[in-house]
Amino acid sequence: MDPIEQLMQAQLRSWIHELWRGRAQDRERPEAEGAMLEILEAHPEYHALWSLPQAPSEPTLGGTNPYLHVSLHQAVAEQLSSGQPPQVRDAYTRRVQSGDDPHEARHRIMGILVTVMGETVQGGLPFDPSVYARRLSTL
Repeated sequence: MDPIEQLMQAQLRSWIHELWRGRAQDRERPEAEGAMLEILEAHPEYHALWSLPQAPSEPTLGGTNPYLHVSLHQAVAEQLSSGQPPQVRDAYTRRVQSGDDPHEARHRIMGILVTVMGETVQGGLPFDPSVYARRLSTL
């Protein structure tokens, strides 16, 4: 990982810990903070991690990087909120109407996002939104 990526990773992790420590403060929050706090609250399996004074250097719980996991949740939440791409909202609606709870529906979308991103990185190609849209249509 290059130094810029390391810095960005450290800043994200620090922000998550600061949000968690300050969650009880009764104050108005920017939308992004409120959305991330909802995501953090929805993952009780990570609450002990968020409560640490700082992020561990190699955080993995049950084979999952919790910081990456909640970041993917945030990306999907933003896609749902903006309606872009529209296939995200369509897939989410289909999954919820088929019986998935909303959290599980987001996880299914995250799985497709991770797969498409991984293929993009491995292939050394730019992200292709049409591939993502096509895969979402299969949910």
